Amino acid sequence: MNFAERYELLDLIAEREARTYLAREASTVRMVMVHQLLPGPNRISLLELVLRLRMSGSGPTGASILDLGEHEGTPYVVTEIIHGFQTLREWLQAELSAPPTPAGERPGWPPA
Repeated sequence: MNFAERYELLDLIAEREARTYLAREASTVRMVMVHQLLPGPNRISLLELVLRLRMSGSGPTGASILDLGEHEGTPYVVTEIIHGFQTLREWLQAELSAPPTPAGERPGWPPA
């Protein structure tokens, strides 16, 4: 299944180092965020952060990287919905700088 069949891009949320969309994953119908990494001098460092987080698992926000790939020459990252961050880089840096969350635990979960 190719990118266009897997993700329906619904709304452009931000456009900085990455073009970030609210999207729907076709196979599960869940809402996700698709981040298309834009060309520029910071693309490699952003990809390095993505890969570091992918190797370490989810961070303290509990949001995970769901998919990585390339579509029409543009690298993309698919994440769960991320709240409270202006950019993909801010979220990645926060995830990598905080102490790891034990597997299966999400901060503030279950809700009180």
